[in-house]
Amino acid sequence: MRIKKITIKKLFGIFDHEIPLNMDDRITIIHAPNGFGKTIILKMLYGLFSGYYRVFRLIPFEEFRVDFDNNTSVLVNKKGKNFFVDISDEIFISDDPQKSNKDHESSQNIITREIPQITINLSYMDNSETKVLTLSDIYDHITLKEMIELASTRAELRSISSTEWIYIPTGEIFSLYDILDQFFADKLILPNWWNKICRSINIQFIETQRLRDFAIEFDSSANIYRKKYKTIISVETYANDLIDKIEKKLVDFATLSQSFDRTYPSRLLEQMEKQNNSGLTSDQISNELNNLETRRSELRELGILDKDIDVNFSIPEKASLPTKEVLFVYIKDIKGKLKIFDEIASKINLFKEIVTKKFLYKEIIFLRELGFYFISSDGARLPLYALSSGEQHELVMLYQLLFKTQPDSLILIDEPETSLHVAWQVQYLKDLSEITRLAGIDVILATHSPQIVNDRWDLTVELKAPNKL
Repeated sequence: MRIKKITIKKLFGIFDHEIPLNMDDRITIIHAPNGFGKTIILKMLYGLFSGYYRVFRLIPFEEFRVDFDNNTSVLVNKKGKNFFVDISDEIFISDDPQKSNKDHESSQNIITREIPQITINLSYMDNSETKVLTLSDIYDHITLKEMIELASTRAELRSISSTEWIYIPTGEIFSLYDILDQFFADKLILPNWWNKICRSINIQFIETQRLRDFAIEFDSSANIYRKKYKTIISVETYANDLIDKIEKKLVDFATLSQSFDRTYPSRLLEQMEKQNNSGLTSDQISNELNNLETRRSELRELGILDKDIDVNFSIPEKASLPTKEVLFVYIKDIKGKLKIFDEIASKINLFKEIVTKKFLYKEIIFLRELGFYFISSDGARLPLYALSSGEQHELVMLYQLLFKTQPDSLILIDEPETSLHVAWQVQYLKDLSEITRLAGIDVILATHSPQIVNDRWDLTVELKAPNKL
């Protein structure tokens, strides 16, 4: 199920935007002046299918609609109810302020929250079905007291009022509903039909702040238990992630090798007893063996296989039939084993190709123990954090697109031009097109840069100002 159109009405009380996606080219570029809602639209789209409903509570709008290629549509209607939250000792949520406050005298304990309604219109052939989910329903089973207790378990949150918390790494102010969305999605009760839709939409958001992430370390000294925050360099995280991905493929390779080795004698005997043998000549067998060695060398160059001892042997011109059949089964087995690496090798190759043509005076090296690293033109190894901001932005976006996506995912990228040289911006869309073909993904970009668009204005959707009355 792929998204084909996004529509929003009265964004900020002003804008009506309609964004048809380019289904064939799989890349859609949103452009507009500042303040027209490019980033907010990406956040709303991501939040809807990822469970981060905070943006719908904070941003003024009337309707947000997503249409799919199977005639299904999702409509978020902001015309929801006001819910009154009593923060007294007897805590509950109600849509009746009198009930909420009946045992409490102070009106200061009543907090109003508008919870938008999600309406799902499911249309299949001649049948049509409408289901309604009100966001308040997914929180109803959790009392405010329980919300506060959950929030207090998060080291990166600090209470600044009875219902608001600051997220220390970014300085954002979170309501308790925001905290549930962000950290405790598993506590929310969502209907199966909505979970099914969300699972069918693989969506990722590459935000403008993509070079750093945050982790929490705990340190105890002098009988004081302190919370410490550690900044993580994203590109270093991805180098480690590549190590894990290669290791998983090597485990699969070892498992398949054991299976092939276990059945090799029986398969060899079966091949030799066939009336019609493989029919390969000595030259064909030599070519096949050379191709396999070339493939092994490529995989070693990409850091997937370790360098091993070269085994050179030649096939006699008049090799016996049994010899040919043994080698035929051997070649078939090795092809099957190495095929496990085809996907990750293709992605590493494209990653290397794009980086090599852009990064001057540096060479990227792949190694299974390190993932990837760089050496300078004089051969010195460069720490990843020493790369320029533009180089790190390029690496992070490339890695996320190639290695952190599933086929038919929708990737949202906000301001891909950030920190990129103009020459890199001009090349960006060509590289992205290669990635979308290899990874089988859809991409929506929000950009200010004409260099990013370059000569592909056919992929763009302009967000326009409202018609003057």
